[in-house]
Amino acid sequence: MQSFGTVLQVKSHYTAQGRDTSSSLTNYTQSDGTWADWTVEWGELGFNPSSASTVIATEGKIYKADTTGQFDGTPMTSIAERTGIPIGEQDEFVRIKAAYPRMEGNTVKIDIGAQKAPDGPVQWNGLKEFTPNVDQKMDVRVTGTHAAVKIQTDCDCEWGMSGIDLEFEPISRR
Repeated sequence: MQSFGTVLQVKSHYTAQGRDTSSSLTNYTQSDGTWADWTVEWGELGFNPSSASTVIATEGKIYKADTTGQFDGTPMTSIAERTGIPIGEQDEFVRIKAAYPRMEGNTVKIDIGAQKAPDGPVQWNGLKEFTPNVDQKMDVRVTGTHAAVKIQTDCDCEWGMSGIDLEFEPISRR
């Protein structure tokens, strides 16, 4: 990426905003080729060098984020996690028995966990593969006052989640 200068040595991971000026193509009249070769949608925004881009510096290299699911041609492991989700009544321990993710896209790995306090350690159930539009339910067996959800991918793929339903039963009060 030309606008960031030379990275001499990066020993730790770092993410920041910056400007990408690696391309000057902003509309059809600047392209080589014919109208039939043009592959973008009508009205689609072109490249804008003044818009902010997230970049990641690691091990002496700089990557532009949100353009691929790879680091240097190798699929990266991506994790989305949410902890401290209140379930049941206040101060009530529940047993989570099943999860019903509402998802689309590629196969992902999902783990459902439970906590005994909102910021306490998570007791994870174990990662299980989930394929949207094929799988509907995941069997779970964890106990706590708060739920946790982790989604992991190890591929250059896309997925979306609109929500997750948890099936649980109360087992005791504090």
